[in-house]
Amino acid sequence: YEFARRQFGQGDKVLDIACGDGYGCRILSGNVGEVLGIDINETLIAANCQQNTQTNVRYAVDNAFALSLGDGAVTGATAMELIEHLPVDQVDTFVREVRRVVAPGGAFICSTPQNSHGEIPVVPWHVREYSFAELQAILEKHFTRVKILSSKSGGPLSESQTGQKMVALCQ
Repeated sequence: YEFARRQFGQGDKVLDIACGDGYGCRILSGNVGEVLGIDINETLIAANCQQNTQTNVRYAVDNAFALSLGDGAVTGATAMELIEHLPVDQVDTFVREVRRVVAPGGAFICSTPQNSHGEIPVVPWHVREYSFAELQAILEKHFTRVKILSSKSGGPLSESQTGQKMVALCQ
């Protein structure tokens, strides 16, 4: 989220998909004009709404595969540690839907574990973990510019194609 925060500015309206407890929304709110955190978990969203103290943050229940936002409604979107939890046959639908709601010239930033050793996830509750090339191919179907950075052992992001985590900046 710190990387994502630096990619956006005060004029941006950012959608945080699968926002959970709102942790990322709070980080983003310090640098952007507006943050909309969405999640399918109604209980989490209700708690976020009740506890929210930031005037530029809103929360809503929404479906990442069929977002209720209009075309180009946001200048940026984030989805941190989400794609590895999605059914494989729904990943393309998800990325297409994100592309639809991000305005031309806007950015989508996502993060996911990196697994270059095959389709079997290292973390058992992940549906699928992707290699660098697989993530790049998924994102390039919908975004014209994709830059993927990797990190090893929690270290800084680099342009290396190997690591344990990947962060993609798509435009």
